[in-house]
This record gives sequence, C-alpha cells and structure tokens, in this order.
Amino acid sequence: MRSIRILGIGGQGIAFSGWLLGYAATLSGLYASVHHSYGAEVRGGTVISNIIIDEEPIENPYREDFDTYIVLHSFGWKNVELRGDPTIIADIDIAEEEAPMNKLIDWKPFDKIAHEEELPINILALGYLCRKGIVSYEALKTAIETRGKGVERNLKALDRGYNL
Repeated sequence: MRSIRILGIGGQGIAFSGWLLGYAATLSGLYASVHHSYGAEVRGGTVISNIIIDEEPIENPYREDFDTYIVLHSFGWKNVELRGDPTIIADIDIAEEEAPMNKLIDWKPFDKIAHEEELPINILALGYLCRKGIVSYEALKTAIETRGKGVERNLKALDRGYNL
C-alpha cells in the first residue's frame, strides 16, 4: 500500500492533483482512494489531498500518517506527521519556512519554475513524484490527456517535473 498526502493552498490545484494521481493508479490496474480537505477560504486556504493506492481493495482509506508528503506551501507543515521515515518532497521557495529541519527533505524549485515557465506547480510536483515509482509517467500522462482541459500545458509541466 502507498499513501500520499499533497498539501498546499487553494489555487494550486491540490485537489486536481489528487484526482489525477488516483486516476493514474486505476489506469495501472491498482485500487485508489482519494479524499480532499479544504479550508473555509475561497482562495488561499489550506487544501489537503490524501491518496491511498494499493493492489488490493482498500478497506479503510483514512490514515494519520503517510509514506509520502508533497508540501507546496508552508501552511502544509502542520499537517505532516513525522512518524517513521516518510518521503518528503517540498518547494524550496514557498514551503521552507517552518519546515522540520531534523528531517531529510527533497527540496525542489517548483514555484520558481511554475512562474518562470508559466506551468502549473501541482503538475510539476506530480511529474517529479513519478520518479519515485508511485505511478508510472505513462499512466499519469494518460490521466492528463483524458481530462481534456489544459492538456498541452499540463503535459509540458509533467515532463518538466519528471526531468528535475
């Protein structure tokens, strides 16, 4: 079983990222459960997407700790459980503040690339996540193509993130 928590703020496409990841898993013949949590704000509030992926049907999709965290804003750190040895991928520019410095964090410049190249930060992060073997690049690419909105830009971001 793999468990992933994506943390960010409203406006970064966190819920869409979770949906894409879950859909890519099902395209690969796996089971997936995706659950989102939003702050009360319309934009700029905390958004969390929890994704569980397994080869067997998922009986309980709710977890307190996760194998992998993607932190795209400093607000997200309060929702990271540091039990065990999770993989933590975080944005160096917008998530470094308040980061737990006693943990090994895979820092990436997602926000910088997103602004410089006008690419969606969430898809950049998912592209990089593909390198961790959670879902295949091809399955995620197919999930994006199926979505039908902003496909070309999202595919460019997926490729850019994968090649970080």
